[in-house]
Amino acid sequence: MYKIGSSITGLRAVVAPGLVWGDYPERPESSLDVRGFARLFDRVAPRTCAIASIDVLALQAHKLADEYYEQITKNPLLIGQIPAQLRARLIRDGLTDQHCLKALAWIGARIRHFMGFEMHRNQFACALHLLNQSLAEMATGEGKTLAAASAAAVMALAGAPVHVLTANDYLAERDCAQLTPLFVDLGLSVASALDSHSVEQRQKQYRADVVYATAKTVAFDYLRDRLKRAPRQADAAIDEHAQIPGSNATGELMLRGLCCAIVDEADSILLDEAKTPLIIADAKNDPSERGRLWQALDLARSLNIDEHYRVLKAERQVRITPVGLLLLQQGARQYGGAWLNALHRQEMTTQALTALYLLIRDIDYVVRDDEIVIVDPTTGRMAEGRQWSMGLHALVALKEKLPLPVGSRTLASLTFPRLFSRYHHLSGLSGTLTEDKHELLRTYGLQVRTVPRHKPLQRIRFPARCFKDRITQFEAAKLRALALAEKGRPVLLATDSVDDSNALAQVFLAAGHPVTVLNATQTANEAQIISQAGEYGRITLATQVAGRGTDIQLGAGVHEAGGLHVLNLQLNRSARIDRQIEGRCARQGDAGSSEHWIRIEQSALHEMAVTGLLRPVLKLLAPIAKTPLLQALRAAPWYRSVCARVMLASYQHYCRAEDAVNRRQVRKADQDWSNRLHFAALVE
Repeated sequence: MYKIGSSITGLRAVVAPGLVWGDYPERPESSLDVRGFARLFDRVAPRTCAIASIDVLALQAHKLADEYYEQITKNPLLIGQIPAQLRARLIRDGLTDQHCLKALAWIGARIRHFMGFEMHRNQFACALHLLNQSLAEMATGEGKTLAAASAAAVMALAGAPVHVLTANDYLAERDCAQLTPLFVDLGLSVASALDSHSVEQRQKQYRADVVYATAKTVAFDYLRDRLKRAPRQADAAIDEHAQIPGSNATGELMLRGLCCAIVDEADSILLDEAKTPLIIADAKNDPSERGRLWQALDLARSLNIDEHYRVLKAERQVRITPVGLLLLQQGARQYGGAWLNALHRQEMTTQALTALYLLIRDIDYVVRDDEIVIVDPTTGRMAEGRQWSMGLHALVALKEKLPLPVGSRTLASLTFPRLFSRYHHLSGLSGTLTEDKHELLRTYGLQVRTVPRHKPLQRIRFPARCFKDRITQFEAAKLRALALAEKGRPVLLATDSVDDSNALAQVFLAAGHPVTVLNATQTANEAQIISQAGEYGRITLATQVAGRGTDIQLGAGVHEAGGLHVLNLQLNRSARIDRQIEGRCARQGDAGSSEHWIRIEQSALHEMAVTGLLRPVLKLLAPIAKTPLLQALRAAPWYRSVCARVMLASYQHYCRAEDAVNRRQVRKADQDWSNRLHFAALVE
């Protein structure tokens, strides 16, 4: 699989469909994949001695790109000659140092000619890290899109079908449209495979050399391919005559294998979205299901909060107390049947309590066209076609008095760790990776490499603040935003949910100052709203939709006024998301500022402070809090800022550990499912 020699990229052979690798190349699944040791050895061992040379090659590529640009300016005939020569050498020799250097330099020259952007040294370094199968942390606004496109183009020139995986369809479609002239100039085909496309459309798009898509889209299409390729008779969980949901009429495979993946916003996809298994299911009609669901809701409504159950917002769970379990046992006797089983009774009632009291409309989901549409907690976007499992989606629909969705049964399941373990060439980039570099190395066998900024950071960070409730927080945010807007500075206020963004918009409207809102229900106008968010004196309210991948350009006079100000009103489970939001301002050396405000009530912090993790600490500090010295300190603004930072850091540290445990449990459950259905044996 590897060629022998000294090379920054380890001289990895390029994998492509054909006689050598087969029609559908993918890595065999090792029994050690769950722990990541097999991936760690296979991906890291051949490359451990080459990392120090990347900076040298990046500098050489930057200089060579300038030379190429001058040559093609003087002699346009070179435009058709150089790409053909590079492609032939890459296909023949693989990813050698000199071939990668010249290819990246040529791509940099063509980007400068086509798009008017001069690629910087750090962008070449980022592209080399991607070719070296690493994760590159590159600050927001430093040009990750062009760096990823450059690496994808080199891999495609070498003959490998490339998947550039982004966080959402908007980014996939946008990047594909912007970069199509570049790829066409290099003699490569490019397409975007979107969820909104039909199966036949996506199948056609996957034939391109470079495909922009979301990780979920590729994962589900790969699952469909696995179901088509596996003998049905060997899988007891799949009906021999069952139709694969979303399959095309011809039965042809969707993908051309798993040769190369470059994951944009890698931490979001590899970590945040790895907590949820991807499941393909077909319709299953069960006339008795509606009755069971109503019985579960009836039992759940008979319980009292705190006495019979507790809603743990920080853990996103509902737990029934021992007293509640006894009451359930008595109440379930009237229904008989499966309700007499203690495990079934507890699970169904817990799901009903979750639907009633944990999942909130316009926060966790929205109602559209008499259907429940989940709001992705990571991206803030509507997750079209996704459903909660184990009857939870139907319970939420009944709570909202909507028609009961069609039942389903699971045909196949997959997690992102297992999907990405099967790519022959895997790399990724993001602005926030270092916080979880150890888990990324352990799970995916990918090392995190930090890419320096092109220009010094000019961002000003104001002290954090903590508010009692939403009313006081929103009122202060209104005054702060209006004061900055009067000076000509655009302001981006990041809110937790659709409900919060709409409520804050009403606060501004009551003050006679309408604002622009961007949330899960307004994504149709996303491009226009983002393009105007940096204009002089404009105020924009947004959820996580305006987080990853959005580039807010500053309008005339804004830089002189102080740049974009980001006011983060969110309580995020990860500090990485806060860094993404903060990164909307002060990009590429521009002026800008940010601050983070949190509130106690109506948030998971209230549970932690009153009944949760911080309660022992508060009890310990109670005697000290009464001393005159501490009471004097509490009046100081810096003291309140420190307290807010400590509370936020404690919450995020707890959530980070909990999320890591959840990801391990999901991977283990996925591996158990695979072993039980013998999928690993069927695919080989």
